[in-house]
Amino acid sequence: SMRSFSVLLALALAVTLTQGLTPKLKCADGTRPLCVCEEPPCDPANPPSCVCGDDSEPVFEAPCNDGLFPQCPGACADGSDAILTADPRNTEPCSDGSVPKFSKCACADGSLKG
Repeated sequence: SMRSFSVLLALALAVTLTQGLTPKLKCADGTRPLCVCEEPPCDPANPPSCVCGDDSEPVFEAPCNDGLFPQCPGACADGSDAILTADPRNTEPCSDGSVPKFSKCACADGSLKG
């Protein structure tokens, strides 16, 4: 859903702001999608529209050096673990519909891609 995409975009922006990293989207063929902010300014509440030249859905690259997404124990409002994936359009991070507390998320290997 677009809300899930916004949530993961918010995580990507939070990581960007706190770690100095750039959130990266990729297409199935390994290229970057074309993203357009149809009604500027774009932010987590108003994410850009992104399309891939190979007609695949853009997905987020895992931010951890081990190729995985951060683990987020107890990050949902109901205390459950948030599940972050490359495809937030089809996977809600919190089963209760809340936005994860990203401060509770960390890479299992302790690293983030630069």
